[in-house]
Amino acid sequence: MEQPSSALSEKRKQERIEIKRSVQVLVADKILQGHLVDLSTIGVGLLINEAVDSGVELSVKFTLPDQDGIAELLLDGRVAHCTPSGHLYTIGIEFTVLSPHQKTVISAFTESKQPLA
Repeated sequence: MEQPSSALSEKRKQERIEIKRSVQVLVADKILQGHLVDLSTIGVGLLINEAVDSGVELSVKFTLPDQDGIAELLLDGRVAHCTPSGHLYTIGIEFTVLSPHQKTVISAFTESKQPLA
């Protein structure tokens, strides 16, 4: 039987890098606090304290270093999966739209780090 994590990584279209940063998740009329787990220009994995259904559209807000200092990113996405993880939830979000600047900031950051195995 195949393990869920290996099945998920085989579905990924791009390698993600591990990242530990605070994130805000804006969904419906709520703002949820969480932590980034991994990141690519395709999407992001995070841990939050509330479940969000697959398919729900939301926004994530976090910062990354860039050539001008710190870039504050507000990215739109759709929940690909939500899995209980202890008292938190692991959520995979696929970005729905990235501006050229947002993609450049994420690409520069991810290329400076080692991809997850």
